[in-house]
Amino acid sequence: MEFKRNIQYFMGNMVLSLVGAGVGLVGLIFTFLLGPQAFRRGGGSMFIVVLPLAILIAGIIMLIIDSGRKSKEADIQQTIDNKIRDLEQKNTEKMNPATEKKSKTPPPERLTAYPAVVLQCDDFTGDEPRYVKRKSDGKYRSSIYSAASIIYTKEKLFILKRRFSLTEDLYTETFSGTPYQDITYCAVEEVKCKATARDGDKEITSNVLVIKKGDEDLLRMSVPVDSNVDKTVESVNRLAEQKRKALEAKEQ
Repeated sequence: MEFKRNIQYFMGNMVLSLVGAGVGLVGLIFTFLLGPQAFRRGGGSMFIVVLPLAILIAGIIMLIIDSGRKSKEADIQQTIDNKIRDLEQKNTEKMNPATEKKSKTPPPERLTAYPAVVLQCDDFTGDEPRYVKRKSDGKYRSSIYSAASIIYTKEKLFILKRRFSLTEDLYTETFSGTPYQDITYCAVEEVKCKATARDGDKEITSNVLVIKKGDEDLLRMSVPVDSNVDKTVESVNRLAEQKRKALEAKEQ
């Protein structure tokens, strides 16, 4: 991963881009205004068009240099996509004992009524330093990113979470397979996080999905406001409640 170019994406100085654009615009204007006069006069007047062209080329070079030293939004998104592409596949492999050559245990039976889901979001949890940049849609891009694959089986909830930084060597992966009756909490909370932007420090408010087994966090990650998150909370709570009631009925 190109950490230096990604840092420039978040914190790069806009001066070179602005100067390059300004210089190029000036060169373009003078080329159109003075160029025709130079060709009509001919001879020594050619410097009138050469100079504006040189200014225009200089501006273009500045823009190219500035563009080349920092990642673009498309580059950042491609990096994220590559990092999380295999998340559900790896979760499936980890939850299936049969992936081990010596194991003859059948894979856990999935619940077809509860489709697997991959949640992903710019990360605003934890105390690690991070950079942020406001995107064209008005939302903040964080230099830390999280994604989680959630798979529902007949007896357990399987979660594989991946968290990584776009600007430094930070990468963690956690996996859990938890019986539904052991899940004690599943909800979306609102948290605040400090971050550094080009124009100063920011305090970002984000939604965080929390799934707990007693005091243990099975999952804690920033999530977008969308229907997949709402369905996840509803599904986990329903399955946990159903399993607890079924166990209580057996004991009576």
